[in-house]
Amino acid sequence: MTIDEIVVTARRREENLQEVPIPITAVSEAALQRQDLKTAIDIERQTPGLSICCGRGFATSPYLRGVPGVVGYFAEVPAPLDGGGQYFDVRGVEVLKGPQGTLFGASTNGGAILFEPQTPQETFGGRVGLVAGSRNRATLEGVLNAPVTDSLAIRLSGQYHKADGYIEDTVSGVKLGGDDWYVARASVLWRPTDALSSTTIVDYYRNIGTPYPGVVRAIDPNGRYVRVAGAAAANAFLAQQLALGPYKLPGYSTPDARRDDRQLKVINRTEFDLNESLKLKNFAGYTEVTNFQYYERGGTPRPLLIIGVPPAARPDPTKQYSEELQLQGHTDRLSYTLGSFNIMADQPATQGFTSNLGSVSGAINRTLSRTNALYGEAEYDLSDLAPGLKAIGGYRYTWDYRKASQVRTNAAGTPLQSFTASERWSAASYRLGLQWQVAPRTQLYITSSKGYSSGGFNLTAPEAARRFDPESLNNHEAGVKSDWSLGGMPVRTNLSAYVGDYDNVQVSVTTRVDTAAGPLLTTVTQNAAKARIKGVEGEFVIRPFQGFELSGNGSLLDAEYTRYEGLDSTGAQLLDLSDTAFVYTPKQKYSLAANYTLPLEESMGRIALAADYTWQSEVYTGARRKPVPFYFTRPGFETLNMSVSWTDALGRPGLDAIFFVTNVTENTLSNGGLNVYDVLGVWALNSAEPRTFGLRLNYAFQ
Repeated sequence: MTIDEIVVTARRREENLQEVPIPITAVSEAALQRQDLKTAIDIERQTPGLSICCGRGFATSPYLRGVPGVVGYFAEVPAPLDGGGQYFDVRGVEVLKGPQGTLFGASTNGGAILFEPQTPQETFGGRVGLVAGSRNRATLEGVLNAPVTDSLAIRLSGQYHKADGYIEDTVSGVKLGGDDWYVARASVLWRPTDALSSTTIVDYYRNIGTPYPGVVRAIDPNGRYVRVAGAAAANAFLAQQLALGPYKLPGYSTPDARRDDRQLKVINRTEFDLNESLKLKNFAGYTEVTNFQYYERGGTPRPLLIIGVPPAARPDPTKQYSEELQLQGHTDRLSYTLGSFNIMADQPATQGFTSNLGSVSGAINRTLSRTNALYGEAEYDLSDLAPGLKAIGGYRYTWDYRKASQVRTNAAGTPLQSFTASERWSAASYRLGLQWQVAPRTQLYITSSKGYSSGGFNLTAPEAARRFDPESLNNHEAGVKSDWSLGGMPVRTNLSAYVGDYDNVQVSVTTRVDTAAGPLLTTVTQNAAKARIKGVEGEFVIRPFQGFELSGNGSLLDAEYTRYEGLDSTGAQLLDLSDTAFVYTPKQKYSLAANYTLPLEESMGRIALAADYTWQSEVYTGARRKPVPFYFTRPGFETLNMSVSWTDALGRPGLDAIFFVTNVTENTLSNGGLNVYDVLGVWALNSAEPRTFGLRLNYAFQ
């Protein structure tokens, strides 16, 4: 018995996960299908240290180890984490933890999430798939891989997914939170010579499902919502809502809620072997992203906070262009990667309207960003000092340019105020470390790395407070990765411990700003804090006997501000705010998984039983001083998923069936919601997708 090798690309080349001195959680394509993982929220629950806000299908605010700088990469090109298209027809998902600011730039203070799509192969084959399940679930999939000539191969893949909503408005009968998306992908591999290969990927994703609101859990009796709706109506609504529970609403102000999210990705990866020890790589990417939602975010029968109010319509797409050139080489002792990275994102002027307790206002927003960087990382063999010892060194220098503008309008779109800002920043990031292969299957490593996240703007603030500078994280980490044996049982254990010094942290404070009219108190984002983040993470796999595998992971995380100062609301006193809570940072999180393959005759195929359990502690959803009010706290929760898979069913190669049940424990909690209790007087939490049954059938052919 052995434990399978996992191949990752965390250092921009294919390597065995056990030989990479970076803490990584890797999820295979088989696990994605077995556990029905199809959004970022699903990946979050499998990954220690990862938290994602704010809702199923959205990843607007991902956090790794309490730090918000997390970037997604699709085929090694920066890409959105939102949506479900990138979880289909991929080799797997890799979550890299800690600053990745050398080989992955673009604000990866917390880490990076990598999606590696399947690419064309030089043999004919493919598969078709069908999933049917709860809430009228229907998913259709198809993949075709075909060689065209000796030097040309194509891969065509597509997925259509639809499921009814799970939050019902009992007045209109509308079900919110439904899925309705498709993804179409075409990949072409051209290999004119053994030394040259070029892969082009065109990927299109569209989601026209229904958005879903937070479900109200509390109303401030003295808040603005009560003053507008009236105490009797507000109290009656709250009583009804609490009686109905987390999946039904006693009326909803936007039963015609809708969304239209689109993503287009065009990617080219070209590799040229200059000689046996030197390779040139180029990654070119073009991305278009359009997000439009119209819905009441608070789940109330009376308008509370509605986004996408008509006449707002689907905006023009945000366009992103990226170009990265790499040179990879190696000698007897040295391996290295050198590169340049360039990216530009342009969001055109977009008119939006929001209804706040029935009062409609608008804004026209526009942003432009450019990032350029040069980098290099090398690994040097120090076996003369100690067998298996290597030194790691990497450096990256980044130049950023940001520009933003906003025009505030009334409900008719008439301009009222305008604001604009632009700025340039630059900074260095690095990685230093040692890795030591102390035994053929055991590696120790120690690293020190620095990440960097760009500055930004408080657009509507006075000019003197309109900009804030970059923040950085210096992370120091030690770990061990080992495959070993316990009484003849193969065991894999990966452990790491880290301490991070988080500097110039971008936080919200009240400050005094000098203006032409005199000093003014205002609340803005400034680099007003420092913090220390420390923790321990671990993963294990053990195979006690033939056919049975037990695995798990866990994390302990402690994040605290060491300095955080701001004025009180009167401006008369400087406050120590270092007891402010980190948001979306569970102190404890763990998961356990068991997989047992029944001892059957080979002619029957392979039947496996699997269960996956996850638990995490409470998180704070707002940066408030401790003790944090209840309306900025989301309790901890547990989730259990189970499946039965039949590979080569009835002895027919390529025919697979998976019966799965997700959320067996009927957990109702999910990240995100609408927390405007101290502004509008309402606290609403997102509801987790309820218990779901499904049957997946796959047939692979060649």
